[in-house]
Amino acid sequence: MTGTGELPQALNATLFDSLPALTAARGAEDGRLNSYVESLDDAQFEAALEYRTLAGVPQCGRIREVLAPVFNHQTHHRGQAHALLTRLGVAEPPPLDLLIMQREVA
Repeated sequence: MTGTGELPQALNATLFDSLPALTAARGAEDGRLNSYVESLDDAQFEAALEYRTLAGVPQCGRIREVLAPVFNHQTHHRGQAHALLTRLGVAEPPPLDLLIMQREVA
């Protein structure tokens, strides 16, 4: 969204070969995203953002509309993890609800 940082060439690209490297990069990227969002005022959330998909297709949307799926996408992956654990026979998978995770961290 800022035009800086790494740009993966494919959705299934392997960017890191180890969990510690991924964890460090995730923390850095979260920090960049938090700084960007905190820098915006209400009017800027309504501004148009022009960007391209990984396939190079031009897109345009309000910044708030582009950010919403960035923050919500983890819901999709928590559902995938729950489905995998259920299929593997885990009778009661651990809670994957975001609010429960936030309470555990607090």
